[in-house]
Amino acid sequence: MVDKKVIEEIKNNANIVEVIGDVISLQKAGRNYLGLCPFHGEKTPSFNVVEDKQFYHCFGCGRSGDVFKFIEEYQGVSFMEAVQLLGERVGIQLATPVQSRPQQTSPHQALYDMHEEAARFYHAILMTTKMGEEARAYLYKRGLTDDVLKHFQIGLAPAERTYLYQRLADKFEEKDLLDSGLFYLSDGNQFYDTFFGRIIFPLTNDKGQVIAFSGRIWQETDSQTAKYKNSRSTAIFNKSYELYHLDKAKKGTGKITELYLMEGFMDVIAAYRAGIENAVASMGTALSKEHVDHLKRFTKKIVLSYDGDKAGQAATAKALEELKDFSVEVVRVPDAMDPDEYLQKNSAEDLAYLLTKTRISPIEFYIHQLKPENSDNLQAQIEFIEKIAPLIAKEKSITAQNSYIHILADNLPSFDYQQVEQIVNESRIVQRQERVKEEQPPAAISLPVTRQLTAVMRA
Repeated sequence: MVDKKVIEEIKNNANIVEVIGDVISLQKAGRNYLGLCPFHGEKTPSFNVVEDKQFYHCFGCGRSGDVFKFIEEYQGVSFMEAVQLLGERVGIQLATPVQSRPQQTSPHQALYDMHEEAARFYHAILMTTKMGEEARAYLYKRGLTDDVLKHFQIGLAPAERTYLYQRLADKFEEKDLLDSGLFYLSDGNQFYDTFFGRIIFPLTNDKGQVIAFSGRIWQETDSQTAKYKNSRSTAIFNKSYELYHLDKAKKGTGKITELYLMEGFMDVIAAYRAGIENAVASMGTALSKEHVDHLKRFTKKIVLSYDGDKAGQAATAKALEELKDFSVEVVRVPDAMDPDEYLQKNSAEDLAYLLTKTRISPIEFYIHQLKPENSDNLQAQIEFIEKIAPLIAKEKSITAQNSYIHILADNLPSFDYQQVEQIVNESRIVQRQERVKEEQPPAAISLPVTRQLTAVMRA
């Protein structure tokens, strides 16, 4: 047993606001702190953290407790494990380390076991067989080394259609084989492998368990064949929630300073080759609210590093809408390339520099993204400034606001700095009045932005 005095010392050396603030965004509200509850879905913050009493309470779902209770419920650990985790955080080691609880067997354990065995099977085929030599040569040509192949457990599904089935058929029940998504039944009730003739990327959950696969074509095929084929949704795989490489990108159980969010598996691998290990990717789908909720468990800052083409930049704009609760920076990959293509044409050092030293703010991204093609057209300029001025008005830093106003004025031939500044100020007044309007009976508000622009131009 751990001495109660040690437990009390650990608690006294920790600040519940800092501990909870590592995993959710908290805003000062009087003497307390307020945020969105991590234990139930909500749009209006009802999760209160009382610093004076070192206590939290959610008025929405009723969850409450001290710092140990929060760690227990948020991380799903025992009380003594919570004590040990918090002790490690504040630099107080327990004399007798706490043994983790034995892992409970999941009702879907057969699916986890099947995927783990399939991952080892595919990887062994790639790394140790003659049929894997040609695929390895293809991957080496793409710049991947044996170390990279092992780190990501990349494999090969051979062209034969029943290779994996023959390997697993005698070890698992027929129902589990069908439920796994690794096989399908033909009209003649014959089992066939879902993946064949493809490079295989194992997909893991944030605990490191293999839960699905993605297969990429690597040999010439007809134009109708999709480049990537992903596992279907199963009891252990939801593509709208899981993030590729998250288990390796996260550092232990604590807060991650930031995560790079990319589009594809090869982009994450390219970042790893450039020395950046904290990169993840959504698994063949657009960023969803479930992805965002998953990310909130591990970080409060995202570096969006989507493809540089039009589709990738459009996806960046949509992702920024989903990531409003995060601190976000954007990397714009030049020449419509993705990070993997950029690495192919440049060095690992160049990619590392791009990802770490060329980041821009969301407002700068929108200025680039929304800039009219015909910048001499007055109506196009007005529409452009109507979209950007309210964003600048929300920026808290006056220095940043001035910088954005200069950038915006440089992109608007018909407007100078003072005119843009006036429009931004008017937008700020409108936003302030709208906030007041939400709390009080309807009141008169200022002119719409379009009429403000007309007034400015006349002046």
